[in-house]
Amino acid sequence: MSVARALYDFEGDASNGELSFQAGDMIDITAQDVGEGWWEGSVNGGESGLLPASYVEVTGDAPPPAPPAAAAAPVPQAPPMIEDDDEGDFSDDGEDDGWEDDADDDDEDDGRGRVSSTGSSGAPKPGGASDNFGRSGTLKRSNRFRASAFVKAGAEDFMIGIDNVKVRDSDKVRVEYTKRQGPGWAWPGGGAPEEVKVELGARKKSTFSSQQMFNITYNGGIVQRRAKHFQWLHDRLVIKYTCICVPPLPDKSYNPKFGETADQKKRQNLERWLRRVMAHPVLRQDRLSLQHFLCTNYAQTSDWKKKKKDSEKDPLVGGNFFLMVATDIPCPGDAMKTIDTFGGFVKEMQRAAADCIQYSVQHSQRMAGAIRKEYQTIGSGYESLAKVCTKANTTDGDAIKLSMALTGAASKMEECASLVKTQPARDELPWIDSMKEYVGMLSQFGDAINSSKAAEKKFHEVEKQSETSAAVTPSEKEALRNRLERIHTVTLCEVHHFHEALKKDLKAMMQAYFQAQIDHHQQLIDQLTAAKRGFDDLPF
Repeated sequence: MSVARALYDFEGDASNGELSFQAGDMIDITAQDVGEGWWEGSVNGGESGLLPASYVEVTGDAPPPAPPAAAAAPVPQAPPMIEDDDEGDFSDDGEDDGWEDDADDDDEDDGRGRVSSTGSSGAPKPGGASDNFGRSGTLKRSNRFRASAFVKAGAEDFMIGIDNVKVRDSDKVRVEYTKRQGPGWAWPGGGAPEEVKVELGARKKSTFSSQQMFNITYNGGIVQRRAKHFQWLHDRLVIKYTCICVPPLPDKSYNPKFGETADQKKRQNLERWLRRVMAHPVLRQDRLSLQHFLCTNYAQTSDWKKKKKDSEKDPLVGGNFFLMVATDIPCPGDAMKTIDTFGGFVKEMQRAAADCIQYSVQHSQRMAGAIRKEYQTIGSGYESLAKVCTKANTTDGDAIKLSMALTGAASKMEECASLVKTQPARDELPWIDSMKEYVGMLSQFGDAINSSKAAEKKFHEVEKQSETSAAVTPSEKEALRNRLERIHTVTLCEVHHFHEALKKDLKAMMQAYFQAQIDHHQQLIDQLTAAKRGFDDLPF
């Protein structure tokens, strides 16, 4: 257990299991692995509670305290994990593949990319100004936004002026003006995203389990990855780009009723996810985590571990990401109105997409069940007629020919039943997968939207304070306004990118869906035409 000194006042919400303390209090830290930038600790041996890691500074070790009187309340969940089958992709199989934590790491990551021993990511330093603005023009933290996206996404750090990280020109992301939607992300190099493919590789066997390998083809090279490596990449992107919509990883679900297999479905979903990442103009140019994932050979252990460690010690995470945004585009005056409108759109879109998923699932079940059986039932009726016709008391053979035509029609109905049963794999299931992907992406916009809202509120509070107090100088107020506009610009760029992707994706998805429907109905027409031909050829 370690001891930390509080750098700022924090008024915790006891109903959520949060700890309250004053600047200068010594806090016994009982757990640093809670997640999402939260630790657990107690003051003077009192009840244990949750506290934001960025509000304290570890000073040393302490003897174990008395057991806490109450357990901590649940905390925000970590980024979503891919659920796997029994292959053990996320279990510790005893194999050191260079992706596990290195034993010689000196620094601890608090879950949002802040390195506690060096402070290189821009974590607050002790001894800050006691007024709202210090000599450096930084704004004092506010407890009002503790536990909110404003804090967790790093926007608060940026607003209060923690910007002690140098940004190289190669790390900057550019903003350009769009004709109809204001600021938008500029594509690096002005080109389209490189093609990336994910294919099934061999199964890698160990003593007690085996793991499915995936071959990733990118820029002329091929590397091998496991499912847990995709999880690592996802988590690094989430930590770094807190106000960017990082697509969530897909789940492991598949539907054997329609011919899907676990490995093929996983390959398809991971390829879809990776292409979505590569289609984002900011995520695509990540030079540490993404490039390491795509390009470093699995067998090159030393290079592998070095690049992985470089990625995990990247200082440009959380609030420091805003420093990477290079823009000369003025932020629209109605930015907050646009962001609020988009927040309402997100909720409506989530409901509409969920409805589409529900309706398509129901229709797929009917196709594989009730509708298929209807064709089979009709066919069985034709088969019964065929048997009766063979018993007709005729000598010219017409009854036999009619019976054969009816038998043929029954066979075509069975063919139609088979087509109906398998059709969802060509239209409904791809549509469902696309809607699930968008439901997942829509769920990632909360931090960006709430950060903009909280930053706007914070600025207006300072603006109101400046009217009655000389503590806030005009230059400090202008600096705060510039940071607010940078946060809004990031959110607006995300809104613009989402809308551009959505309209293109919906067009392509609807085209594919209706083409599959046209092909399906054409196949049914072919079967029905063949059934009719059997009667057209009768000689009477």
